[in-house]
Amino acid sequence: MAIQHPDEQAPLKQKLARILDEARSSRASHLRKLKDLSSLRSSTPTPQFFTAFSQTLTPIFTTQRRIASVERIVQFAAVFACLRDPNDAESSDGFFEMFMRFLIGGTTAANRTARFRACQIISEIIMRLPDDAEVSDELWDEVIDCIKVRVGDKVPVIRTYAVRALSRFANDAENSDILELLLETLPKEQNPDVRKTILLSLPPSNATSSAIIDCTLDVSESVRKAAYCVLASKFPLQSLSIKQRTIILKRGLADRSTAVTKECLKLMKDEWLMKSCNGDPIELLKYLDVETYESIGVSVMEALLHAGLVKLHAGQSIKQFLSSESNTTEEESYELVMVFYEYVVLSFCISGHSTEPVDAEVALYLRTLCKHLQTEAQILSFQQKKNAAEKSYVSAISKILALLRFRPTEQVPIKLMRRLLNRVSEAVSADKEVVKEVKQMAERLKASDESPDEPLESDQARLLLEKLDLQLDIGDDECAPEVEPTPLPKSTKPVRARRRTRREKVSSEEDEDEDETLQNTAAPTIPVMASVRTQRASKSAALSKMVSSIKPFVIYVSWLCAWKDEYDFHKERCRRR
Repeated sequence: MAIQHPDEQAPLKQKLARILDEARSSRASHLRKLKDLSSLRSSTPTPQFFTAFSQTLTPIFTTQRRIASVERIVQFAAVFACLRDPNDAESSDGFFEMFMRFLIGGTTAANRTARFRACQIISEIIMRLPDDAEVSDELWDEVIDCIKVRVGDKVPVIRTYAVRALSRFANDAENSDILELLLETLPKEQNPDVRKTILLSLPPSNATSSAIIDCTLDVSESVRKAAYCVLASKFPLQSLSIKQRTIILKRGLADRSTAVTKECLKLMKDEWLMKSCNGDPIELLKYLDVETYESIGVSVMEALLHAGLVKLHAGQSIKQFLSSESNTTEEESYELVMVFYEYVVLSFCISGHSTEPVDAEVALYLRTLCKHLQTEAQILSFQQKKNAAEKSYVSAISKILALLRFRPTEQVPIKLMRRLLNRVSEAVSADKEVVKEVKQMAERLKASDESPDEPLESDQARLLLEKLDLQLDIGDDECAPEVEPTPLPKSTKPVRARRRTRREKVSSEEDEDEDETLQNTAAPTIPVMASVRTQRASKSAALSKMVSSIKPFVIYVSWLCAWKDEYDFHKERCRRR
Protein backbone atom coordinates (compact mmCIF):
# COMPACT_ATOMS: atom_id res chain seq x y z
CA MET A 1 0.00 0.00 0.00
CA ALA A 2 2.77 2.35 0.79
CA ILE A 3 4.19 1.76 -2.70
CA GLN A 4 0.86 2.27 -4.45
CA HIS A 5 -0.07 5.45 -2.51
CA PRO A 6 2.06 7.83 -4.59
CA ASP A 7 0.62 6.41 -7.78
CA GLU A 8 -2.89 6.96 -6.46
CA GLN A 9 -2.06 10.59 -5.58
CA ALA A 10 -0.45 11.35 -8.94
CA PRO A 11 -3.71 11.99 -10.93
CA LEU A 12 -5.03 14.21 -8.12
CA LYS A 13 -1.78 16.18 -7.94
CA GLN A 14 -1.83 16.70 -11.70
CA LYS A 15 -5.35 18.11 -11.55
CA LEU A 16 -4.42 20.41 -8.67
CA ALA A 17 -1.25 21.53 -10.43
CA ARG A 18 -3.23 22.32 -13.58
CA ILE A 19 -5.73 24.39 -11.60
CA LEU A 20 -3.03 26.32 -9.73
CA ASP A 21 -1.08 26.89 -12.94
CA GLU A 22 -4.10 28.46 -14.61
CA ALA A 23 -4.91 30.51 -11.48
CA ARG A 24 -1.43 32.05 -11.33
CA SER A 25 -1.67 33.40 -14.89
CA SER A 26 -4.70 35.65 -14.38
CA ARG A 27 -7.16 36.68 -11.67
CA ALA A 28 -10.00 36.52 -14.18
CA SER A 29 -10.01 32.73 -14.00
CA HIS A 30 -10.10 32.53 -10.17
CA LEU A 31 -13.86 32.29 -9.83
CA ARG A 32 -14.12 29.45 -12.32
CA LYS A 33 -11.14 27.60 -10.85
CA LEU A 34 -12.53 27.94 -7.33
CA LYS A 35 -15.59 26.01 -8.44
CA ASP A 36 -13.44 23.30 -10.02
CA LEU A 37 -11.29 23.02 -6.91
CA SER A 38 -14.34 22.92 -4.63
CA SER A 39 -15.85 20.11 -6.73
CA LEU A 40 -12.58 18.21 -6.55
CA ARG A 41 -12.50 18.61 -2.75
CA SER A 42 -16.06 17.32 -2.40
CA SER A 43 -15.34 14.23 -4.53
CA THR A 44 -12.12 13.32 -2.69
CA PRO A 45 -11.64 12.20 0.92
CA THR A 46 -10.48 15.15 3.04
CA PRO A 47 -7.15 13.67 4.26
CA GLN A 48 -6.19 12.60 0.75
CA PHE A 49 -7.18 15.94 -0.77
CA PHE A 50 -5.32 17.94 1.91
CA THR A 51 -2.16 15.90 1.42
CA ALA A 52 -2.17 16.40 -2.34
CA PHE A 53 -3.08 20.10 -2.04
CA SER A 54 -0.36 20.93 0.53
CA GLN A 55 2.28 19.07 -1.50
CA THR A 56 1.27 20.89 -4.68
CA LEU A 57 1.38 24.23 -2.86
CA THR A 58 4.78 23.59 -1.24
CA PRO A 59 6.94 25.24 -3.98
CA ILE A 60 5.68 28.71 -3.11
CA PHE A 61 7.14 28.29 0.41
CA THR A 62 10.59 28.30 -1.15
CA THR A 63 10.00 31.22 -3.54
CA GLN A 64 11.39 34.34 -1.92
CA ARG A 65 10.76 36.76 -4.78
CA ARG A 66 7.39 38.47 -4.59
CA ILE A 67 6.44 38.11 -8.23
CA ALA A 68 2.87 38.63 -9.40
CA SER A 69 2.19 35.00 -10.32
CA VAL A 70 3.14 33.74 -6.85
CA GLU A 71 1.06 36.44 -5.16
CA ARG A 72 -1.95 35.33 -7.21
CA ILE A 73 -1.53 31.74 -6.01
CA VAL A 74 -1.28 32.91 -2.37
CA GLN A 75 -4.52 34.87 -2.66
CA PHE A 76 -6.20 32.01 -4.54
CA ALA A 77 -5.26 29.54 -1.82
CA ALA A 78 -6.50 31.88 0.93
CA VAL A 79 -9.83 32.43 -0.81
CA PHE A 80 -10.26 28.69 -1.34
CA ALA A 81 -9.53 27.97 2.33
CA CYS A 82 -12.27 30.43 3.36
CA LEU A 83 -14.73 28.97 0.82
CA ARG A 84 -17.30 26.83 2.62
CA ASP A 85 -19.52 24.53 0.59
CA PRO A 86 -23.01 24.48 2.22
CA ASN A 87 -23.71 21.09 0.63
CA ASP A 88 -20.54 19.58 2.10
CA ALA A 89 -19.82 21.64 5.23
CA GLU A 90 -18.07 18.81 7.05
CA SER A 91 -15.51 18.37 4.29
CA SER A 92 -14.90 22.15 4.08
CA ASP A 93 -14.46 22.59 7.84
CA GLY A 94 -12.17 19.57 8.05
CA PHE A 95 -9.95 20.86 5.26
CA PHE A 96 -9.82 24.35 6.81
CA GLU A 97 -8.67 23.05 10.18
CA MET A 98 -6.02 20.79 8.66
CA PHE A 99 -4.74 23.55 6.38
CA MET A 100 -4.52 26.08 9.24
CA ARG A 101 -2.52 23.67 11.38
CA PHE A 102 -0.24 23.09 8.40
CA LEU A 103 0.36 26.86 8.19
CA ILE A 104 0.91 27.14 11.95
CA GLY A 105 3.75 24.66 11.57
CA GLY A 106 5.17 26.78 8.77
CA THR A 107 5.41 29.86 11.02
CA THR A 108 8.00 28.08 13.16
CA ALA A 109 10.18 26.91 10.26
CA ALA A 110 13.87 27.73 10.26
CA ASN A 111 13.67 28.99 6.70
CA ARG A 112 12.68 32.67 6.60
CA THR A 113 10.85 32.31 3.28
CA ALA A 114 8.69 29.50 4.67
CA ARG A 115 7.80 31.60 7.73
CA PHE A 116 7.01 34.56 5.51
CA ARG A 117 4.67 32.61 3.20
CA ALA A 118 2.93 30.91 6.12
CA CYS A 119 2.27 34.24 7.87
CA GLN A 120 1.19 35.80 4.57
CA ILE A 121 -1.42 33.09 3.86
CA ILE A 122 -2.68 33.15 7.47
CA SER A 123 -3.05 36.91 7.26
CA GLU A 124 -4.98 36.67 3.98
CA ILE A 125 -7.28 33.98 5.43
CA ILE A 126 -8.02 35.94 8.62
CA MET A 127 -8.79 39.14 6.72
CA ARG A 128 -11.11 37.34 4.26
CA LEU A 129 -12.86 35.02 6.69
CA PRO A 130 -16.53 36.01 7.24
CA ASP A 131 -17.73 36.98 10.69
CA ASP A 132 -20.12 34.04 10.93
CA ALA A 133 -17.43 31.45 10.16
CA GLU A 134 -17.53 28.44 12.47
CA VAL A 135 -14.03 27.98 13.83
CA SER A 136 -13.20 26.28 17.09
CA ASP A 137 -11.81 28.41 19.91
CA GLU A 138 -8.93 26.00 20.33
CA LEU A 139 -7.81 26.55 16.73
CA TRP A 140 -8.09 30.36 17.05
CA ASP A 141 -6.02 30.29 20.23
CA GLU A 142 -3.29 28.35 18.46
CA VAL A 143 -3.31 30.75 15.52
CA ILE A 144 -3.17 33.84 17.74
CA ASP A 145 -0.37 32.44 19.89
CA CYS A 146 1.85 31.58 16.93
CA ILE A 147 1.21 34.94 15.25
CA LYS A 148 2.01 36.86 18.45
CA VAL A 149 5.40 35.19 18.47
CA ARG A 150 6.01 36.29 14.85
CA VAL A 151 5.46 39.96 15.84
CA GLY A 152 8.99 39.76 17.24
CA ASP A 153 10.48 38.01 14.18
CA LYS A 154 13.80 39.34 12.89
CA VAL A 155 12.43 39.72 9.33
CA PRO A 156 10.41 42.96 8.89
CA VAL A 157 8.01 41.58 6.26
CA ILE A 158 7.08 38.69 8.58
CA ARG A 159 6.38 41.17 11.39
CA THR A 160 4.22 43.18 9.00
CA TYR A 161 1.98 40.25 8.10
CA ALA A 162 1.85 39.12 11.72
CA VAL A 163 0.56 42.54 12.79
CA ARG A 164 -1.90 42.52 9.91
CA ALA A 165 -3.24 39.15 11.03
CA LEU A 166 -3.66 40.33 14.64
CA SER A 167 -5.41 43.55 13.63
CA ARG A 168 -8.75 41.77 13.34
CA PHE A 169 -8.58 40.69 16.99
CA ALA A 170 -7.27 43.99 18.39
CA ASN A 171 -10.75 45.39 19.01
CA ASP A 172 -12.05 42.36 20.90
CA ALA A 173 -12.43 42.76 24.64
CA GLU A 174 -11.47 39.11 25.11
CA ASN A 175 -8.12 39.70 23.39
CA SER A 176 -6.96 42.82 25.23
CA ASP A 177 -3.44 41.40 25.37
CA ILE A 178 -3.20 41.84 21.57
CA LEU A 179 -3.82 45.58 21.84
CA GLU A 180 -1.30 45.85 24.64
CA LEU A 181 1.24 44.00 22.50
CA LEU A 182 0.72 46.37 19.56
CA LEU A 183 1.00 49.48 21.74
CA GLU A 184 4.14 48.11 23.34
CA THR A 185 5.72 47.21 20.00
CA LEU A 186 4.93 50.51 18.20
CA PRO A 187 7.54 52.81 19.84
CA LYS A 188 10.22 50.11 19.71
CA GLU A 189 9.76 49.09 16.07
CA GLN A 190 12.61 50.16 13.78
CA ASN A 191 11.02 49.46 10.40
CA PRO A 192 8.67 52.21 9.12
CA ASP A 193 6.46 49.77 7.18
CA VAL A 194 5.81 47.74 10.31
CA ARG A 195 5.09 50.90 12.33
CA LYS A 196 2.65 52.01 9.64
CA THR A 197 0.89 48.63 9.72
CA ILE A 198 0.60 48.76 13.51
CA LEU A 199 -0.75 52.30 13.30
CA LEU A 200 -3.43 51.32 10.79
CA SER A 201 -4.38 48.33 12.96
CA LEU A 202 -5.09 50.29 16.15
CA PRO A 203 -8.79 50.70 17.03
CA PRO A 204 -10.17 54.05 18.25
CA SER A 205 -9.97 54.41 22.02
CA ASN A 206 -8.55 56.66 24.72
CA ALA A 207 -5.57 54.34 25.06
CA THR A 208 -4.69 54.44 21.35
CA SER A 209 -5.30 58.15 20.67
CA SER A 210 -2.12 59.25 22.44
CA ALA A 211 -0.04 56.66 20.63
CA ILE A 212 -1.45 57.69 17.25
CA ILE A 213 -0.86 61.40 17.94
CA ASP A 214 2.73 60.60 18.93
CA CYS A 215 3.19 59.11 15.46
CA THR A 216 2.68 62.57 13.95
CA LEU A 217 6.32 63.16 14.97
CA ASP A 218 7.61 59.97 13.38
CA VAL A 219 10.78 60.26 11.29
CA SER A 220 9.06 58.52 8.36
CA GLU A 221 6.82 60.58 6.11
CA SER A 222 4.56 57.61 5.34
CA VAL A 223 3.98 56.94 9.05
CA ARG A 224 3.10 60.59 9.76
CA LYS A 225 0.74 60.63 6.81
CA ALA A 226 -0.88 57.38 8.00
CA ALA A 227 -1.36 58.91 11.47
CA TYR A 228 -3.48 61.72 10.04
CA CYS A 229 -5.45 59.22 7.94
CA VAL A 230 -6.25 57.21 11.08
CA LEU A 231 -7.21 60.34 13.02
CA ALA A 232 -9.52 61.43 10.20
CA SER A 233 -11.25 58.07 9.81
CA LYS A 234 -11.47 56.82 13.41
CA PHE A 235 -11.48 59.85 15.73
CA PRO A 236 -14.25 62.49 15.48
CA LEU A 237 -13.44 66.03 16.56
CA GLN A 238 -15.51 65.78 19.75
CA SER A 239 -13.67 62.65 20.92
CA LEU A 240 -10.36 64.51 21.21
CA SER A 241 -9.34 66.92 23.94
CA ILE A 242 -8.52 70.56 23.17
CA LYS A 243 -4.84 69.94 23.73
CA GLN A 244 -4.87 66.96 21.37
CA ARG A 245 -6.64 68.98 18.65
CA THR A 246 -4.13 71.81 18.85
CA ILE A 247 -1.18 69.41 18.82
CA ILE A 248 -2.52 67.65 15.74
CA LEU A 249 -2.97 70.90 13.80
CA LYS A 250 0.25 72.50 15.03
CA ARG A 251 2.37 69.58 13.88
CA GLY A 252 0.48 68.90 10.67
CA LEU A 253 0.33 72.46 9.34
CA ALA A 254 4.03 72.98 10.08
CA ASP A 255 5.24 69.61 8.78
CA ARG A 256 8.22 69.67 6.43
CA SER A 257 6.52 67.25 4.05
CA THR A 258 3.95 68.61 1.61
CA ALA A 259 2.11 65.28 1.55
CA VAL A 260 1.69 65.29 5.34
CA THR A 261 0.53 68.92 5.32
CA LYS A 262 -2.08 68.11 2.66
CA GLU A 263 -3.31 65.16 4.74
CA CYS A 264 -3.62 67.42 7.80
CA LEU A 265 -5.52 70.01 5.76
CA LYS A 266 -7.81 67.28 4.48
CA LEU A 267 -8.49 66.19 8.07
CA MET A 268 -9.19 69.77 9.15
CA LYS A 269 -11.38 70.69 6.16
CA ASP A 270 -13.31 67.53 5.35
CA GLU A 271 -13.76 65.98 8.80
CA TRP A 272 -13.56 68.76 11.36
CA LEU A 273 -14.80 71.84 9.51
CA MET A 274 -17.42 70.35 7.18
CA LYS A 275 -18.74 67.39 9.18
CA SER A 276 -18.32 68.54 12.79
CA CYS A 277 -18.72 72.33 12.37
CA ASN A 278 -21.03 72.54 9.32
CA GLY A 279 -18.48 74.63 7.45
CA ASP A 280 -18.38 77.41 10.09
CA PRO A 281 -14.78 78.55 10.82
CA ILE A 282 -15.78 80.30 14.05
CA GLU A 283 -17.29 77.07 15.33
CA LEU A 284 -14.02 75.30 14.56
CA LEU A 285 -12.07 77.98 16.43
CA LYS A 286 -14.26 77.36 19.49
CA TYR A 287 -13.08 73.77 19.55
CA LEU A 288 -9.45 74.99 19.64
CA ASP A 289 -9.64 77.46 22.57
CA VAL A 290 -7.89 80.24 20.65
CA GLU A 291 -7.66 82.37 23.78
CA THR A 292 -5.09 79.91 25.10
CA TYR A 293 -3.74 78.63 21.78
CA GLU A 294 -3.90 81.80 19.71
CA SER A 295 -1.05 80.89 17.35
CA ILE A 296 -2.85 77.68 16.38
CA GLY A 297 -6.00 79.65 15.61
CA VAL A 298 -4.06 82.03 13.39
CA SER A 299 -2.48 79.13 11.49
CA VAL A 300 -5.88 77.52 11.00
CA MET A 301 -7.42 80.75 9.71
CA GLU A 302 -4.54 81.35 7.31
CA ALA A 303 -4.88 77.81 5.97
CA LEU A 304 -8.64 78.22 5.50
CA LEU A 305 -8.20 81.58 3.78
CA HIS A 306 -5.55 80.17 1.49
CA ALA A 307 -7.86 77.26 0.58
CA GLY A 308 -10.80 79.62 -0.04
CA LEU A 309 -13.00 78.03 2.62
CA VAL A 310 -14.01 81.25 4.38
CA LYS A 311 -17.42 82.11 2.94
CA LEU A 312 -18.61 85.67 3.58
CA HIS A 313 -20.45 87.35 0.72
CA ALA A 314 -23.30 85.40 -0.94
CA GLY A 315 -21.56 82.12 -0.19
CA GLN A 316 -18.44 83.20 -2.05
CA SER A 317 -14.87 83.09 -0.86
CA ILE A 318 -12.55 86.05 -1.30
CA LYS A 319 -10.98 84.57 -4.43
CA GLN A 320 -14.37 83.76 -5.94
CA PHE A 321 -15.66 87.25 -5.14
CA LEU A 322 -12.74 88.90 -6.93
CA SER A 323 -12.69 86.50 -9.88
CA SER A 324 -16.41 87.08 -10.47
CA GLU A 325 -15.60 90.69 -11.33
CA SER A 326 -13.24 89.72 -14.15
CA ASN A 327 -13.93 92.78 -16.32
CA THR A 328 -12.92 95.34 -13.72
CA THR A 329 -9.69 97.32 -13.73
CA GLU A 330 -7.08 97.18 -11.03
CA GLU A 331 -8.39 100.37 -9.43
CA GLU A 332 -11.92 98.96 -9.37
CA SER A 333 -10.64 95.67 -7.95
CA TYR A 334 -8.92 97.61 -5.18
CA GLU A 335 -12.20 99.35 -4.40
CA LEU A 336 -13.98 95.96 -4.37
CA VAL A 337 -11.59 94.63 -1.76
CA MET A 338 -12.04 97.71 0.40
CA VAL A 339 -15.82 97.44 0.08
CA PHE A 340 -15.54 93.77 1.01
CA TYR A 341 -13.41 94.79 3.99
CA GLU A 342 -16.01 97.32 5.17
CA TYR A 343 -18.74 94.72 4.62
CA VAL A 344 -17.02 92.28 6.99
CA VAL A 345 -16.56 94.89 9.71
CA LEU A 346 -20.10 96.19 9.30
CA SER A 347 -21.62 92.71 9.41
CA PHE A 348 -20.05 92.06 12.79
CA CYS A 349 -21.10 95.48 14.10
CA ILE A 350 -24.72 94.95 13.06
CA SER A 351 -24.77 91.53 14.73
CA GLY A 352 -24.21 93.22 18.09
CA HIS A 353 -20.49 92.59 18.58
CA SER A 354 -19.80 96.33 18.75
CA THR A 355 -21.79 96.79 21.99
CA GLU A 356 -21.25 93.37 23.58
CA PRO A 357 -17.98 91.71 24.64
CA VAL A 358 -16.44 90.01 21.63
CA ASP A 359 -15.61 86.32 21.97
CA ALA A 360 -11.99 85.35 21.55
CA GLU A 361 -12.87 83.20 18.53
CA VAL A 362 -14.76 86.02 16.80
CA ALA A 363 -11.98 88.50 17.56
CA LEU A 364 -9.30 86.26 16.13
CA TYR A 365 -11.45 85.43 13.12
CA LEU A 366 -12.10 89.09 12.36
CA ARG A 367 -8.50 90.17 13.00
CA THR A 368 -7.01 87.50 10.75
CA LEU A 369 -9.56 88.09 8.02
CA CYS A 370 -9.06 91.86 8.03
CA LYS A 371 -5.30 91.47 7.89
CA HIS A 372 -5.72 89.13 4.92
CA LEU A 373 -8.01 91.63 3.18
CA GLN A 374 -5.55 94.42 3.88
CA THR A 375 -2.80 92.45 2.19
CA GLU A 376 -5.04 91.71 -0.81
CA ALA A 377 -5.90 95.39 -1.10
CA GLN A 378 -2.26 96.41 -1.02
CA ILE A 379 -1.43 93.88 -3.72
CA LEU A 380 -4.17 95.25 -5.97
CA SER A 381 -2.96 98.81 -5.41
CA PHE A 382 0.30 98.11 -7.23
CA GLN A 383 0.47 98.66 -10.97
CA GLN A 384 1.66 96.47 -13.82
CA LYS A 385 1.33 92.99 -12.34
CA LYS A 386 2.03 90.55 -15.15
CA ASN A 387 3.74 87.42 -13.92
CA ALA A 388 4.22 85.21 -10.89
CA ALA A 389 7.58 86.75 -9.98
CA GLU A 390 6.08 90.23 -9.74
CA LYS A 391 3.16 88.96 -7.70
CA SER A 392 5.52 87.24 -5.28
CA TYR A 393 7.49 90.44 -4.90
CA VAL A 394 4.37 92.56 -4.36
CA SER A 395 2.99 90.10 -1.81
CA ALA A 396 6.25 90.07 0.14
CA ILE A 397 6.53 93.86 0.10
CA SER A 398 2.90 94.25 1.17
CA LYS A 399 3.31 91.94 4.13
CA ILE A 400 6.44 93.75 5.22
CA LEU A 401 4.81 97.17 4.96
CA ALA A 402 1.82 95.93 6.94
CA LEU A 403 3.84 94.21 9.67
CA LEU A 404 6.87 96.42 10.28
CA ARG A 405 6.38 98.19 13.59
CA PHE A 406 9.40 98.97 15.79
CA ARG A 407 9.70 100.54 19.20
CA PRO A 408 12.27 103.33 19.62
CA THR A 409 14.26 101.05 21.94
CA GLU A 410 14.66 98.34 19.28
CA GLN A 411 17.60 99.94 17.54
CA VAL A 412 19.55 96.74 16.84
CA PRO A 413 16.68 95.12 14.87
CA ILE A 414 16.19 98.37 12.96
CA LYS A 415 19.84 98.53 11.93
CA LEU A 416 19.83 94.84 11.00
CA MET A 417 16.75 95.38 8.84
CA ARG A 418 18.45 98.28 7.08
CA ARG A 419 21.49 96.17 6.36
CA LEU A 420 19.35 93.37 4.97
CA LEU A 421 17.51 95.94 2.88
CA ASN A 422 20.81 97.04 1.36
CA ARG A 423 21.34 93.54 0.03
CA VAL A 424 17.83 93.59 -1.43
CA SER A 425 18.49 96.88 -3.22
CA GLU A 426 21.69 95.50 -4.76
CA ALA A 427 19.77 92.61 -6.31
CA VAL A 428 17.20 94.83 -8.02
CA SER A 429 19.25 97.91 -8.87
CA ALA A 430 18.39 97.58 -12.57
CA ASP A 431 14.63 98.00 -12.07
CA LYS A 432 13.33 101.52 -11.38
CA GLU A 433 9.91 100.49 -10.05
CA VAL A 434 11.30 97.92 -7.67
CA VAL A 435 14.00 100.27 -6.44
CA LYS A 436 11.35 102.90 -5.80
CA GLU A 437 9.48 100.58 -3.43
CA VAL A 438 12.70 99.53 -1.72
CA LYS A 439 13.70 103.17 -1.30
CA GLN A 440 10.43 103.95 0.47
CA MET A 441 11.07 101.13 2.88
CA ALA A 442 14.62 102.35 3.46
CA GLU A 443 13.45 105.87 4.25
CA ARG A 444 10.92 104.55 6.72
CA LEU A 445 13.56 102.49 8.53
CA LYS A 446 16.01 105.39 8.50
CA ALA A 447 13.47 107.63 10.19
CA SER A 448 13.15 105.08 12.98
CA ASP A 449 16.92 104.85 13.46
CA GLU A 450 18.17 107.20 16.19
CA SER A 451 21.76 107.06 14.94
CA PRO A 452 21.56 106.30 11.21
CA ASP A 453 25.25 107.06 10.58
CA GLU A 454 26.57 104.58 13.12
CA PRO A 455 27.18 101.09 11.69
CA LEU A 456 25.81 97.94 13.23
CA GLU A 457 28.37 95.83 15.02
CA SER A 458 28.81 92.37 13.56
CA ASP A 459 28.58 90.71 16.98
CA GLN A 460 25.18 92.23 17.63
CA ALA A 461 23.88 91.19 14.23
CA ARG A 462 25.25 87.66 14.61
CA LEU A 463 23.74 87.30 18.09
CA LEU A 464 20.31 88.39 16.85
CA LEU A 465 20.42 86.05 13.85
CA GLU A 466 21.40 83.13 16.07
CA LYS A 467 18.36 83.74 18.26
CA LEU A 468 16.21 83.57 15.13
CA ASP A 469 17.93 80.35 13.94
CA LEU A 470 18.91 82.06 10.67
CA GLN A 471 22.08 81.08 8.83
CA LEU A 472 22.80 84.36 7.06
CA ASP A 473 26.05 86.12 6.27
CA ILE A 474 25.32 89.86 6.26
CA GLY A 475 28.92 90.90 5.65
CA ASP A 476 30.69 93.94 7.05
CA ASP A 477 29.06 96.61 4.89
CA GLU A 478 27.93 99.86 6.39
CA CYS A 479 24.73 100.02 8.28
CA ALA A 480 22.51 102.07 6.04
CA PRO A 481 23.93 103.66 2.92
CA GLU A 482 21.45 105.49 0.77
CA VAL A 483 19.85 103.51 -2.00
CA GLU A 484 21.53 104.65 -5.18
CA PRO A 485 19.36 106.10 -7.95
CA THR A 486 18.52 103.89 -10.84
CA PRO A 487 21.14 104.19 -13.60
CA LEU A 488 19.97 105.18 -17.04
CA PRO A 489 19.90 102.33 -19.54
CA LYS A 490 22.78 102.34 -21.97
CA SER A 491 22.34 101.78 -25.65
CA THR A 492 23.72 98.57 -27.03
CA LYS A 493 23.97 99.79 -30.63
CA PRO A 494 27.51 100.47 -31.92
CA VAL A 495 28.38 104.02 -32.90
CA ARG A 496 28.80 104.33 -36.63
CA ALA A 497 32.00 105.93 -37.89
CA ARG A 498 31.81 108.95 -40.12
CA ARG A 499 32.16 108.29 -43.80
CA ARG A 500 35.16 109.98 -45.27
CA THR A 501 34.42 112.34 -48.19
CA ARG A 502 36.37 111.87 -51.34
CA ARG A 503 38.16 114.96 -52.57
CA GLU A 504 40.20 115.75 -55.53
CA LYS A 505 43.86 115.16 -55.21
CA VAL A 506 45.61 118.51 -54.81
CA SER A 507 49.02 118.20 -53.27
CA SER A 508 50.85 116.01 -50.84
CA GLU A 509 50.94 118.68 -48.13
CA GLU A 510 47.22 119.36 -48.38
CA ASP A 511 46.54 115.62 -48.31
CA GLU A 512 48.51 115.18 -45.10
CA ASP A 513 46.71 118.11 -43.47
CA GLU A 514 43.35 116.68 -44.53
CA ASP A 515 44.19 113.24 -43.10
CA GLU A 516 45.26 114.78 -39.82
CA THR A 517 42.03 116.81 -39.61
CA LEU A 518 39.89 113.74 -40.27
CA GLN A 519 41.70 111.74 -37.60
CA ASN A 520 41.00 114.44 -35.02
CA THR A 521 37.33 114.87 -35.91
CA ALA A 522 36.11 111.29 -36.64
CA ALA A 523 34.39 109.43 -33.73
CA PRO A 524 36.04 106.16 -32.71
CA THR A 525 34.22 102.92 -33.47
CA ILE A 526 32.82 101.10 -30.41
CA PRO A 527 32.87 97.29 -30.68
CA VAL A 528 29.60 95.37 -30.41
CA MET A 529 28.89 94.15 -26.88
CA ALA A 530 29.19 90.41 -26.35
CA SER A 531 26.01 90.08 -24.34
CA VAL A 532 22.98 92.30 -24.65
CA ARG A 533 21.26 90.60 -21.76
CA THR A 534 23.84 91.83 -19.24
CA GLN A 535 22.84 95.41 -20.09
CA ARG A 536 19.08 94.86 -20.31
CA ALA A 537 18.01 92.35 -17.66
CA SER A 538 14.38 91.37 -17.79
CA LYS A 539 12.04 92.43 -15.06
CA SER A 540 11.16 88.88 -14.15
CA ALA A 541 14.80 88.05 -13.52
CA ALA A 542 15.18 91.09 -11.29
CA LEU A 543 12.07 90.19 -9.33
CA SER A 544 13.26 86.61 -8.97
CA LYS A 545 16.47 87.89 -7.43
CA MET A 546 14.39 90.10 -5.21
CA VAL A 547 12.36 87.20 -3.89
CA SER A 548 15.45 85.06 -3.24
CA SER A 549 17.23 87.92 -1.49
CA ILE A 550 14.28 88.97 0.60
CA LYS A 551 13.46 85.49 1.92
CA PRO A 552 15.48 85.77 5.18
CA PHE A 553 14.19 89.31 5.48
CA VAL A 554 10.56 88.15 5.39
CA ILE A 555 11.30 85.30 7.82
CA TYR A 556 12.81 87.71 10.27
CA VAL A 557 9.92 90.18 9.95
CA SER A 558 7.29 87.46 10.39
CA TRP A 559 9.02 86.11 13.48
CA LEU A 560 9.52 89.55 14.97
CA CYS A 561 5.91 90.59 14.44
CA ALA A 562 4.60 87.33 15.88
CA TRP A 563 6.81 87.86 18.91
CA LYS A 564 5.61 91.44 19.34
CA ASP A 565 1.96 90.42 19.06
CA GLU A 566 2.48 87.73 21.70
CA TYR A 567 4.24 90.23 23.94
CA ASP A 568 1.46 92.81 23.57
CA PHE A 569 -1.19 90.15 24.19
CA HIS A 570 0.35 89.01 27.49
CA LYS A 571 0.97 92.63 28.52
CA GLU A 572 -2.70 93.45 27.96
CA ARG A 573 -3.83 90.41 29.94
CA CYS A 574 -1.58 91.40 32.85
CA ARG A 575 -2.97 94.94 32.74
CA ARG A 576 -6.57 93.69 32.91
CA ARG A 577 -5.79 91.48 35.88
